[in-house]
Amino acid sequence: MKAWWRLRRAAVEAAPLLVSGDYRLDGDTARRFEGRGGVAGWLPDPRRVHVASSAGGMAVHDTLIRRSDCLILLAADRGHVTRLYRDPAKVERLVANSRWLRPVFPCPAAEPVATGLPGWYGVREGFVVGRILCDAEPEQWAPTYRAFLRCCAENARRCEGRLDPSPWLAELDGWTGSGSVGTVLARRRDELAEVLDSAPLLRSHGDAHNGNLMVTDRGELAVIDVERVEAQPFFFDALSIPRGSEAVNRTLRRDYLAGAFDDDLAAVWQAAGQSFRPELRAAYLLAVAVAHAFRPQFADGPAERRREKLSRAVEKFAHDIL
Repeated sequence: MKAWWRLRRAAVEAAPLLVSGDYRLDGDTARRFEGRGGVAGWLPDPRRVHVASSAGGMAVHDTLIRRSDCLILLAADRGHVTRLYRDPAKVERLVANSRWLRPVFPCPAAEPVATGLPGWYGVREGFVVGRILCDAEPEQWAPTYRAFLRCCAENARRCEGRLDPSPWLAELDGWTGSGSVGTVLARRRDELAEVLDSAPLLRSHGDAHNGNLMVTDRGELAVIDVERVEAQPFFFDALSIPRGSEAVNRTLRRDYLAGAFDDDLAAVWQAAGQSFRPELRAAYLLAVAVAHAFRPQFADGPAERRREKLSRAVEKFAHDIL
């Protein structure tokens, strides 16, 4: 119930930018209610809220999605998305991330926008019409992934610095894993160290899962949600998709381990000044899971949290690489 009231409050706070009318709350989303009938009959229902204000000065929106750190408003004409933040630094980061990625990835443009709401800072992004990769047709999975790998190869030309994995490996060596996760880490320990040692670093998308890769209505790749751009081993983005647990991930992982994408990945490695080694496919996949567990937002936290992240990640593909 607390979540419902938080979303109700968010809808009220964003009311000057929303189309005036009645909204239905569903999870973390408020959508304009198009039904008929008087307001008084259903407003006590906590799943609904009335927005009396009308937008002024900005394009109007008819859908609100509440995230942990921002509100996302969808324009009524679906021409753009407006993100609202309390922290102006997050606006600056999102805009900078978009400008970094757009030369090589098909990401929507993101620019700061005045909101007229006290205490709120806005970013306006282009709206992508299409389906997220996991909802696309299976025959679109591999072509879309190949298109993404071509983008990764372009980005890999911009590597800066080298990774020092010694703190990661030292922590892993002190951890006694159990089950298939422990077996994988023990069996692949030397290969993992070889893959990570002095790997070129690259400012990567950082969150390239199957909900952030989209197939547009024209059948083309689009990449969304660029909040997490950060320095990672150069292959982090390229191998983030094959390590997931949904059907699209399992299918692409099976094909990856069978060598279907070797040529595409060799181009990524070459762009980073490296040589792709097919015999290390399993170790590359494991290295992405390790890099994810040790990413900056987890680096200063308890070791137990990193181990939990790593265990959950490796469990998704452990049996495929044993």
